[in-house]
Amino acid sequence: MVERAKVKPVKLTLPKTPNAWERAGICECLGAPLAVYYTTVNQKPVMFLHFNTNLLPLKADEGTTVKWGKKTLRCYILDEVHLLLWQEGQNGYALLVPFGELNPLQILPRIKLP
Repeated sequence: MVERAKVKPVKLTLPKTPNAWERAGICECLGAPLAVYYTTVNQKPVMFLHFNTNLLPLKADEGTTVKWGKKTLRCYILDEVHLLLWQEGQNGYALLVPFGELNPLQILPRIKLP
């Protein structure tokens, strides 16, 4: 399915245990394949999503734009979740962390993309 979706595998560099990233597989509930990864950081849940923007366009209206290195991040607070969205070529990414409990910009550098 990853080949069908043209989603490149994502290399994650968090430690294997106790805070390892686990791949939940491909979720097609949004009508397009979506790779879902999850972990805990300081006993708080963190999710990372990876998708093909040709199949699931990144729609990032409003929010706050932040420059982080070469990335342009769109930041949102949805209920109790801090959401970062960004795009690199045809690859879309989303990082979700509990708002006010974890700083997503401290987790972001641990995600190494191909």
